[in-house]
Amino acid sequence: MRPRQLILILATAASLFAQAPSAQAPSAQAPSAQANVTLQRAMRKETLEGDLKGAIALYGKAVAEAKGDRATAAKALIRMAECHQKLGNAESRRVYERVVREYADQKEAAALAHTRLSDGGTFAQAKGDRALWTGPKVDLFGRVSQDGRFISFTDWSEGAAVAIHDLRTGMDRQLVKAGFGSSGYIGGAQFSTFSKDGKQIAYEWYDSKNQVQVRVVPVEGSGNSEPHVIFANPDVASINVSDWSPDRKWLAVHLRRKDRSSQIALIGADNGQLRVLKTVDWRGPSKLFFSPDGRQIVYDLPVSDASPHRSLFILDIDGSHETAVVENPSLNLIMGWAPDGQTVVFSSDRTGTMALYALGIANGKAQGQPRQVKAEGPEWSLGFSSTGALMVFKSIGNQDLRIAALDVTAGKISEIPSAAPTYIASRGRPDWSWDGRSVSYASCGNLGGANCRLLIRSTASGQIREVSHTLNYFVTARWSPDGSRFVMRGTDFKGRNGIFIVDAHTGVTTLVAEIDAAEPQWFPDGKSISYLTAGNSRVLRRDLTTGNERSLYESPDKLGSAVLSRDGRYLLATTRAISGKGSVALLVPVDGGQPRELLRVNPPDRIQGFGGANWMPDGSAALLIKGKAERKGNELWFIPINGGQPRKLNVDMSEWAGGTGFTLHPSGHQIAFVSGERQAEIWSLENFLPPVSAKW
Repeated sequence: MRPRQLILILATAASLFAQAPSAQAPSAQAPSAQANVTLQRAMRKETLEGDLKGAIALYGKAVAEAKGDRATAAKALIRMAECHQKLGNAESRRVYERVVREYADQKEAAALAHTRLSDGGTFAQAKGDRALWTGPKVDLFGRVSQDGRFISFTDWSEGAAVAIHDLRTGMDRQLVKAGFGSSGYIGGAQFSTFSKDGKQIAYEWYDSKNQVQVRVVPVEGSGNSEPHVIFANPDVASINVSDWSPDRKWLAVHLRRKDRSSQIALIGADNGQLRVLKTVDWRGPSKLFFSPDGRQIVYDLPVSDASPHRSLFILDIDGSHETAVVENPSLNLIMGWAPDGQTVVFSSDRTGTMALYALGIANGKAQGQPRQVKAEGPEWSLGFSSTGALMVFKSIGNQDLRIAALDVTAGKISEIPSAAPTYIASRGRPDWSWDGRSVSYASCGNLGGANCRLLIRSTASGQIREVSHTLNYFVTARWSPDGSRFVMRGTDFKGRNGIFIVDAHTGVTTLVAEIDAAEPQWFPDGKSISYLTAGNSRVLRRDLTTGNERSLYESPDKLGSAVLSRDGRYLLATTRAISGKGSVALLVPVDGGQPRELLRVNPPDRIQGFGGANWMPDGSAALLIKGKAERKGNELWFIPINGGQPRKLNVDMSEWAGGTGFTLHPSGHQIAFVSGERQAEIWSLENFLPPVSAKW
């Protein structure tokens, strides 16, 4: 998979989980942001650590912090009651009663509490939730086989190969090779799905010329299995191969064209015939699922190009009739159509955080109202097995923002205080404001750019506030010199990709330029920015008032980074280690003159790309990350600008998150970075649907 396609996929995924902009004033956002941070910590303690008592305490703290945010408070109370229930504590009933009594305006939470009180809570217990697969290869772009034994996935460690994971034996098996072969780049896979008999897998493929195709490969084979192309079109940018019809004749796909139009379609599994059913918003559906009888498909779609909200629809496979079955001002994501044919399952944040719901369906129409069946909504679905087990993807890990004291003279980090309480800090590097009072960072729930919130942490107090924005996806928000704005690369809800400015107080988001750019940052005048152009070999300066641009530096090699000094006089440019070449750190005068080599790193070591290099605030030296073959062996180097030998600092980087970078306090005595690791799991949710007679 080429980087451009991966960015497109992440942007698509981000659109599914982006949060709606808040209408509150900035001063009113802080309690809600802090409460949500604590709520997420509590959920991790409950579900990942299994510490129910610790989770109860944190849920209580979230309620106290929520103040006017009643949706978050009600959600925290429901989770607290469930923890008490699992521990066998009578307190669970009192907490449910409190929700009914004090939060009647939170209809979903109050209705759930009523249900728990009336049935004694038995419905709330997770009777069959099991983690089936944990590890670095866990992937969200595949599907479960109908017998529930195999998961198809994209093996990124093997160049985006097509593979299957055996849930019974724990073994992986590659079906289609990818990445680079003896003759160069051969291609890579993305979305995949099983045929209902489990004998074939259909998948999205980017060939050696970066053209997208749909291919089919037999499951009973090896890395030498011969796939065959069933569909290819040069106007298509990506194809989400979502589901295979029960009669094995059709593939349900979401097809995005290069002109940014998007379509729901069927592709003939044997002959590649394309049948377009509906043209939709460029973001399209997250997934499509056939009904068990194969007569309809269910999917979610955005409600507008200015909101992350989604509704659920059912469409006849001949495209003749579409019915909205879930319309609610919230994010509703389809998880699947249950094997009984009478139930669709979806995740929704209608109560403030994602929960799992079931909705009765008859003749393509909704029956009654959705019923919450689990308090935690999955991030992504891999579909149902024939026995009714729902396979879902969950992000786990312990990534958090860290702030530490830095002593470059002694060459070490002298202390690492406790982590900032975040959801999961990720995507790009944090950024310290020019006055040193605040650190900004992206806090993401999953999928890299997905569900990312722009958070600001006070250096003095540690308090966190959230800046709402209207971006689908963004990478590394950079403070303006006066602290009033951020500049960042991102994609908005209209599908425009480029450079954006976000007001640090109001969240008002403005498109600067619709261009393929990277690493935008401010000149000290606050009136212009620099950025890397598409291809990552040229650095431009753009006047924000006139839109005029001029070239600052053009490299003969691909650049991994180009960081502007605080005084705006120099670029710290690093080249990428490609095709056996080493990587180099260069000092580039902005106003002309020859670049000067500061450090050369030979293979297999390399200078980390985006986020891996930064200036000491006084401009006298640079810090950069020297990447090793094993990431836990990475090194932090101090590079004097005007003489002196580069030297490795005695910094243990084993806990630093890969690829996220770092930022320095203006004093030069503190460093902020992201620690920990990102992992994922596949879970099986079983026996969670209510009996048919009691459903609706």
